[in-house]
Amino acid sequence: MSSVPITPAPVQRPQAVPLRQVPERPRRVQWLVWIFIVLAIVGIGASWRFQARKAELAAGPQIRTAIVVTGSIESILRLNGSTGAENYVSMNTPQLRGSRNGPGLGTATSATTAVRAISASGSSSVSGTSAATTTAQAGSGQGSNLSTALQASTNRFSSPTATAKPASSAPPVGGTPTATLGNSGLGSTSGTLVSTSMFGNPDSYSLLLQHLAKPGSRVAKGAVVAEFDRLLMLNRLDDYKAQVSQAEAALIRQRAELALTHKAHDQQIATAQGTLDKARLDLKKAPVLSAIDAERYKLAVDEADARYKELLSETKYVEASERAQLRSSEIDLQQAKIELKRAETNANKMIVKAPIGGLVVMQNIFRGSEFTPIQQGDQLWPGQFFMSIVDTRSMVVNAVVNQADVKRLHIGYRAAVRFDAYSDLTLPARVYSVAGLGRSGGSRGNYLKEIPVRLKIENTDPRLIPDLSVSVEVMLASEKQVPVAPLAGIFHDNKNGKPYVFVQKSDGWERRTVVLGLANNGQTAIRAGLKADDVIALEPPQTRGTAKN
Repeated sequence: MSSVPITPAPVQRPQAVPLRQVPERPRRVQWLVWIFIVLAIVGIGASWRFQARKAELAAGPQIRTAIVVTGSIESILRLNGSTGAENYVSMNTPQLRGSRNGPGLGTATSATTAVRAISASGSSSVSGTSAATTTAQAGSGQGSNLSTALQASTNRFSSPTATAKPASSAPPVGGTPTATLGNSGLGSTSGTLVSTSMFGNPDSYSLLLQHLAKPGSRVAKGAVVAEFDRLLMLNRLDDYKAQVSQAEAALIRQRAELALTHKAHDQQIATAQGTLDKARLDLKKAPVLSAIDAERYKLAVDEADARYKELLSETKYVEASERAQLRSSEIDLQQAKIELKRAETNANKMIVKAPIGGLVVMQNIFRGSEFTPIQQGDQLWPGQFFMSIVDTRSMVVNAVVNQADVKRLHIGYRAAVRFDAYSDLTLPARVYSVAGLGRSGGSRGNYLKEIPVRLKIENTDPRLIPDLSVSVEVMLASEKQVPVAPLAGIFHDNKNGKPYVFVQKSDGWERRTVVLGLANNGQTAIRAGLKADDVIALEPPQTRGTAKN
């Protein structure tokens, strides 16, 4: 067989084909399409609205309704007031006691007078001793009157004698003052004790604030919150101490001098007794003497006996005088010690410490024409209320309630306190007290009375301070988990006044009598006649249609 050659088929290679040109639509066709779509939508909407209106007209007039729900309802009484502190301390300026005529010295019975009187009486006592001794000695030969010895033995009667000391040896009362008591006799610093009273009254002590705690700061119990200028009072205190020491030393001296006077009087009695004994011995010589000499000895015995008896009778008066002088000096010394104690107390009172821990609240005073808080450097008067220390852990609300609502308010009712300054702060409280008497309502008529009410805040907050304005909602009563309906859906029968509602049914409205419970401004509890999910009318259906009874 002969082979037939196979000729391969020619390979076809791809060729480029030119793109087909699509004719461009005119732009007005697109606009026509969009207009058609919009008109279709508008037509569909108009058709739907027409059908809805047709259904509405077929159903009759529409009535506002509400659904009864299950919930809680509360009766609330709203009050307005301000915060205050249950525990606080009012701090008053100290009332300083003591004499204002010098460093605590009175007028006639004072420590300075006591020192001078004791010194003067001591000198008189020594003079009296010398005078009494001289008189007693002279009496044995001259027969002088022994009453002079009694007068000289006390500091109440001073008769100058030949042996008396000069008056300049001890300054009399009201005489030239000593260097220790100063030029005025009222102490070494009495010249600087000028009046600094805000009223110019020389009988008032100065109360100038030298240190003061910062208003709004918190202080601990026992901390110094105020201090008045104590320089003058401390100077007075030093003078008192010096005067008491002088009075004690002078009293010891007087006791010694009075004891010496008492011994001198005893010596006078012994001398008079010796003179009497000698006169009696001389009288025994009368038988051998002439009648005239015998009569002289007899008269000498009578005179010596009278003098002796007079001295004996004066003994109790001398002792009484001595006791009176000592007692008077002791009383003056006690008075000086009392004035010293008063000065110490006054100096301590001028440093004011906090009796409790808490917040410092400063009071206001008139400074010129402005009413501003008290500050350091102010001049205050005794007994002035200048500061309060408030315990912010126990705060209350002071409010008022109208006299028509007070019968609804009772102690123990719960309340919620809202603060005008802090909108996010609400604290629970309870009614703490209700006043028994009303008061006038401020600028309103006197016939409109308000009753003060106090509520105790049960919780605390760092922002809680006194005198914040608050609003209080007091819960008078509450009902839990009851059907609640709006007051607009409750109607009342004109004949018997019973409440009723219109309940929606499938075939119309049903009038139904209900029993109402607790109500507030917008809702009321339904105790009988309705249940949850009932639909009631908020306006009488018979005004627009018919209602089923």
